[in-house]
Amino acid sequence: MGDTMEIRILVASARHAGAIKTMAEELAEGVRIAGGMVDVADVAAVRAANLLDYHGYAFGSPPQYGMPAATMAKLFDDSVMVHGRLAGRVATAFSCERHAGGGGESACLSILASCMVHGMMVFGSAQGGHYGPVATGEPDDACLRQCRAQGERLATMARVLACARRGEAFA
Repeated sequence: MGDTMEIRILVASARHAGAIKTMAEELAEGVRIAGGMVDVADVAAVRAANLLDYHGYAFGSPPQYGMPAATMAKLFDDSVMVHGRLAGRVATAFSCERHAGGGGESACLSILASCMVHGMMVFGSAQGGHYGPVATGEPDDACLRQCRAQGERLATMARVLACARRGEAFA
């Protein structure tokens, strides 16, 4: 029964257009490949209370002075209302920057730190994009593959954690 549990994932990105939207859609495809249900949204439309509807999250933002965009920061500021109730869920981050060294990795780290404050489990990749996929300009094929793989891992990890919370075995 554990592997048939419906898993819901939110992929939310700031400035939901262009490269960051392309990355969000590819992450969502990875979630679908792993059998998860996924909602893709502009983070400005996400309310903190709605975070409780999901088992896992992929948060994406272009860097703004090395930090996530203001709309992403606002969601985390507002999330104080659900503090303590997101613990044990899983999250990852992604970003796109205009040029190499443009702050994408630091934006990912900031997002992951905000997730950790909620007690979420966070992950990156040992194969590159250690803090989450980061595109420089438009995402190339390698970046899109990394996004898809990150989405698959996110859905799988969310399913394992959800099954564990319910006391079910994961097959």
